Amino acid sequence: FGITSSRPTPSLSIKGSQYFDEKFKSSFIKYYNKKLEQEGYMRYNAFNDEIEIASTPFAETSDTALLKEKDLVPVISGESYIYLPHRLKDGRAIIGYLIEIYKGNSIVIYEKRSKTFMEEVKARTSLENSFPPRYIDNIEFYISIGGNTPILIPNRKKEFLNLFTEKQSFIAKFMKDNKLNIKNLESIIEIFKYSEQIN
Repeated sequence: FGITSSRPTPSLSIKGSQYFDEKFKSSFIKYYNKKLEQEGYMRYNAFNDEIEIASTPFAETSDTALLKEKDLVPVISGESYIYLPHRLKDGRAIIGYLIEIYKGNSIVIYEKRSKTFMEEVKARTSLENSFPPRYIDNIEFYISIGGNTPILIPNRKKEFLNLFTEKQSFIAKFMKDNKLNIKNLESIIEIFKYSEQIN
């Protein structure tokens, strides 16, 4: 692709992986919403929050990463990774890759996949367990309403309903009638689709 920066190779002695999918997949890039002709192979490194590039789908490592820029959108196996500012639960804004999951009239739902590194834990007694150094998976959902900075979708019902201001009672009834669970992505999408139909 040529729009790249170099990166170091990760250590191999750790349990788990920096990737949700280690395979390089057929990919292309959208630049200012236009698809670039050149195609190639990419994968998302969820620990370093970067898109790695390879010249073949059979590569095991990559020393090249895509330049991080909002208007440079890699599309890997049909998933668009958008480099955007978003707000954490504590209100701090950070910038990183979000995957666009659903786009409505005024809302966009994103998925954020990340990996956290946990140090090795040695058992101090025979009653405790040892844990090797490892990567822990984390998946969160974000929402942008009316083009605003995406915020974390709360997984507590009361906080979740606060997203809807004057539509809260309608949304609560819709969730109850349809047995929708806000920890489930399909349910979240159904709820927001419904919220856009209410005037």
